[in-house]
Amino acid sequence: MKTNYLILTIILGFFSIGLQAQNIEAGIRQMENENYREARKIFADLITKDNKDAQAYFYMGQSFLDVENVDSAKYYFNLGVERNSRAALNYVGQGKIQYANNKKVEARELFERAERLGKGKDWRVLYEIGRVYLFDEDKNLDIAIEKLEVAKDLARTNVEVWSTLGDAYLAKNDGGKAASAYDYVLDNLKVQSPQVYQKKALLFKRSRTYDVAEKNLETAISLDPKFAPAYRDLIELYQITKKYSKVTPLLRTYTELVGDDIEMRIRLVGFLFGQAKDYDATIAEADKVLASQPNNSGMHRWKGYAQIEKEQYAEGLATMEKFFANVGEGKTYFMDYDYYAKAAIKTGDMEGAAAKYRTALELGMAEDDVYDKIAKMYYENKKWKEAVEAYRQKMQIVTPTSTDYFAIGYSLYQLQQYAGADSAFAEVTEVLPDWLPGFVYRAKTNEFLDPNLDSLLAKPFHERIIVLGEVDKKKFGTDLINAYRYLGYAAMKFDKYEEAKPYLIKLVEVGMMDPEKFKNSLKEAYSSLGFIYLQEKDKAKSREYYMKVLEIDPADVAAKDALDYLKL
Repeated sequence: MKTNYLILTIILGFFSIGLQAQNIEAGIRQMENENYREARKIFADLITKDNKDAQAYFYMGQSFLDVENVDSAKYYFNLGVERNSRAALNYVGQGKIQYANNKKVEARELFERAERLGKGKDWRVLYEIGRVYLFDEDKNLDIAIEKLEVAKDLARTNVEVWSTLGDAYLAKNDGGKAASAYDYVLDNLKVQSPQVYQKKALLFKRSRTYDVAEKNLETAISLDPKFAPAYRDLIELYQITKKYSKVTPLLRTYTELVGDDIEMRIRLVGFLFGQAKDYDATIAEADKVLASQPNNSGMHRWKGYAQIEKEQYAEGLATMEKFFANVGEGKTYFMDYDYYAKAAIKTGDMEGAAAKYRTALELGMAEDDVYDKIAKMYYENKKWKEAVEAYRQKMQIVTPTSTDYFAIGYSLYQLQQYAGADSAFAEVTEVLPDWLPGFVYRAKTNEFLDPNLDSLLAKPFHERIIVLGEVDKKKFGTDLINAYRYLGYAAMKFDKYEEAKPYLIKLVEVGMMDPEKFKNSLKEAYSSLGFIYLQEKDKAKSREYYMKVLEIDPADVAAKDALDYLKL
């Protein structure tokens, strides 16, 4: 999606270009520490001193882009081009805005214009273009590496170029080349960069060498105790390694570094929810921001997510409604709709949940599995009519699965639409000929379609249940008993007593595995066997089975009458 570039930029952090002007470097350093307010003061001062300072405009714009404030970023990139149209860097910034808005053709045209202005020799331009492709959701890593390699050759002593080149190789899962790039900074350039140690930690974290990752992050912090991203990554690492006692004090330090800077606090809230998974702290910190910015949609998003994770569904739904009321056009993600829908479902608003899912589909930000989410929502909440409609809609979009057919069959069964249910269950048994539940429901639907056993529609399905169920009589006891009962009674209906007896005797065998659970079925079987032997004039056998009926139910009138008759 168009926002992925921005999200990845935030996650990976902004690693600056080492420019010669000390003030630019100071501003970039503040950005590295995620202190954007102080960074902007520096860039604003530079612009006041020289309103054609292209780099100051660019980094001012980048400082806003890092926190997803696209409108402000666009303003400064455009102003940079307006004030100094011959400087290439702000054309890259304009391209980043187009890229963030998923206008990649327009973005590439701006990148090409910047390269032409730089005559292929401006490593800053190549570096920034390389970073765009590095963070692209389509993972254009080959292009990213190509641009960064050229930038590296043009600026062989630049820390950030080497460092970002390492990032690109790491993203391509080439840990060897990534490590070489990082080590070049530390060993060849002799620069003790906290950012590079942080990146090396990520490399070791990926290989699950957590102890070495931890040491690298501790080194980064020792080099710069105010380097907030290292604290953030170390907190996450402690959680992975279950060193929970170390999390709280480190989180306190990280929060102190954030201070009262609103943008840093906004990033803190995102971290508390996404990485720390501290939902109480997420809500508390979000409320602090909302106290001064009540319409901050980002804070409503994280707060709502956290409330829903804490199963505070009504509160979470209300917060997500505030989010949607305040969020700008094109600034939503699928997760926003998904969390809203989860809360709506839990509060009983199925239609509200379905509407949000459908909106996500209309906006093109949801995959086809959303149709499944809608259908399952109705199905799991026993909204059978709506479930049928939702599954039928899903089947028009994606190839149905056996699970889909079973769900629509079961829903139709609950609606007493037995013919439709049987057709759906037939699709299941065709695909899964050894799955017993499919035949159980084919048997049930056909019993309703043929209640008087005139056509014995359910017979082949009960016979299949016996074949599949007898491999584990204890597990499938209930299904076997129902099958034996049906087949026994079906034979008795047509006076085929010799055919009926084996089924009834098997029913007794399975029933005796748990006589208390199956006592009613045992009673019916004993009564039926008593009747059969009575018809066959085997009074001793008939008496034996009727006596078993009375052992289960001493008050059974039919058994008593039969025994009285047998005395004659």
